[in-house]
Amino acid sequence: MKIYPIVILFLISCHCNNEDEIINPTLPNCIESIIANKAISGALQTIRAQKVNGNIHYWLNTDFTQFDGVEYILNTNCDTICSFCGECWPADCTKIYCETWQIIWKK
Repeated sequence: MKIYPIVILFLISCHCNNEDEIINPTLPNCIESIIANKAISGALQTIRAQKVNGNIHYWLNTDFTQFDGVEYILNTNCDTICSFCGECWPADCTKIYCETWQIIWKK
């Protein structure tokens, strides 16, 4: 049986290692503080997580991208490591993420 190189490339390109990681649902203290601050967290819908190169990244999902708003991805120290918006050109930093994020907090 022959396996064509195109099929192999397709299978390799579709697999994302980040999705395979199981993330501990414990939130860092700084993200707990964001949730506790109602002025900041009022629009927060979910917090999603993904493990990238051994580090957990947290997407603060507000659904603002539907209205050309900005959403942020933070690390465990709450440093902004990436952001994206509805009508913006995708930033290079978004390329490291898989399509599937694990929801670890929901409003």
